[in-house]
Amino acid sequence: MANFLTSLITGRASRAGNSNEQATRGTQYGSLAVAQFEPDWLELSRAGHRFHGGCQVIANGIAPVTAIPTTTATLCLYNAEQAGGRSYLVEEIAFALGSGTPTAGAALLIAVSNGPVATAPTMASNYAVQSMSAGGKATRAVFGTAVTLPASSVWRQVGGSQQLAAANVGQSERPYPLRGLILPPGYGLGIAILSGTGTTPLFAVSAAWSELALDLE
Repeated sequence: MANFLTSLITGRASRAGNSNEQATRGTQYGSLAVAQFEPDWLELSRAGHRFHGGCQVIANGIAPVTAIPTTTATLCLYNAEQAGGRSYLVEEIAFALGSGTPTAGAALLIAVSNGPVATAPTMASNYAVQSMSAGGKATRAVFGTAVTLPASSVWRQVGGSQQLAAANVGQSERPYPLRGLILPPGYGLGIAILSGTGTTPLFAVSAAWSELALDLE
């Protein structure tokens, strides 16, 4: 039997069942093959831990704000897990013009609530969430609008769009990564689009996240 601590087996990747032993696999040039076969996030998705969602109907997009918010989040991704439940690791967020005529340029602002949200929001009309793997695990995530965050929640810019001042439905940038952002149970991620008033522009926001039980310090 191969010594799994020292052997490096050269060969193509092959599928194994759960609990099957396998020797460490190497490439034809002797280097260690480290997750070179699976796409990013595969194991999280396969285990049913990844979810996504957002606005599903343009008419329910959010209007821009013309100043940095204080405690009212135009949109909020809320973790409705009970205390001790799964935390949300928000991976990316995106927005696109849904309707109306914006002013040129927009900034995407977020704020992790400075403590649990006092009044849990309900799912906004025509927003939805779904598993990325169509697995059996369900999410308790909620997209709420006009959500009051705890005082002193800190806002920051995480992205922006060089949008034109024109009614070009769908104009946007790529999704913005949010590395290391954790929403514990009961917390919310405030979201706002900072831009000029324009002519009744509405923006469709979407996000992706993983859900894991974490020991938070």
